[in-house]
Amino acid sequence: MKSITSESGRFIATERRWGGDIEIAEMVNGQKIRRCKSIDPRTIPAALNAGQFLGELELSFLLLSVWREKVSNPTVQDGLLALRWLVVTLFIIQQVIKYGRPVCVADGTEYEIDFFALNDGMTWFITAQGIEERGLSFGGLYATGWISGMIDSDYFAGKPGKYLTEQGAEIMSGMVKQLHLMRESAQ
Repeated sequence: MKSITSESGRFIATERRWGGDIEIAEMVNGQKIRRCKSIDPRTIPAALNAGQFLGELELSFLLLSVWREKVSNPTVQDGLLALRWLVVTLFIIQQVIKYGRPVCVADGTEYEIDFFALNDGMTWFITAQGIEERGLSFGGLYATGWISGMIDSDYFAGKPGKYLTEQGAEIMSGMVKQLHLMRESAQ
């Protein structure tokens, strides 16, 4: 049985002997104290995007790592879900570090950040736009490339404090502002 452990060691993911599922357990002082979840690695991007692990950031990143290791040929849809979750999550982390809470300042106005609204915004403004411009066959690939370009390459190199590119953060800030304006005009 092969183990995959997060950096902090709080959670451990182990392969189950049958079925291909991954078992997630919480660890304290190197001891397994409780089984948290059993999950099929192929369902991880959808689960992350559905907000199933919003309260457990460390577990979410561990699951993303498990998905990347275990799913050798992901679908474009799963790749989009994983990247969308990663960009939204990194943006929220970046803003919390900058302002001390989940807010975004765009054009001098402070806006609250909501994971689900940002995730929907990524779908409307980037994924749907890519499909509209490039067609169903290539739109997903186009959106995948666009979204992955928003992530700072130093993030993947493991450098601390690196999340989104400057342009990626500007795009997300503009999207937050646009989502709030849309919400206000609908009221």
